[in-house]
Amino acid sequence: MPDSAFLKISSAKLEYAFLKAGFSQSTTAFEIDVHKSTVSREIRRNLGKKGYRLNQAHVIAITRHHRADKFVKMTHQLLAIIGNLIRNDYSPQHISDALKRNHRIRISHETIYQHILSDKTTGGILYQHLRGSNRIRKKRYGSQSLRGQIPGRVSIDSSSTPFSLETSFSDSA
Repeated sequence: MPDSAFLKISSAKLEYAFLKAGFSQSTTAFEIDVHKSTVSREIRRNLGKKGYRLNQAHVIAITRHHRADKFVKMTHQLLAIIGNLIRNDYSPQHISDALKRNHRIRISHETIYQHILSDKTTGGILYQHLRGSNRIRKKRYGSQSLRGQIPGRVSIDSSSTPFSLETSFSDSA
């Protein structure tokens, strides 16, 4: 049986038909191929004053879904607020915290980064306001890497003074 958080419309119609015909919740769950707790939860969540009704249950479910904190989508108004804050050099983490604190909007900083990336791919300049994007990096292609090299070093093989472990440890003691 597939586990689902809520019933699809076709399953809800079948559930309504089975319950209306007088079948138990367990039988209804078996017939529409969901767990019996899913049917019980659907009825408990969407029960109206006159019992469980399909259209009324659908309206209640959609209302509950829109009212949830996680339902917030990237609206044009929200994108404008985020764009202004980015242009004022706020980091996506700060923007996420500010929206949560001031506007009671919960949005992940990752979602803001995704918006900045999509803006960049469409030719926008929001990415230039991120803190790490202004670094100037030296181009190293076409030349040998000199990173980690000691300038003017002399190889131990070409050293004029002979060196051995026995003499160096005995001399220092």
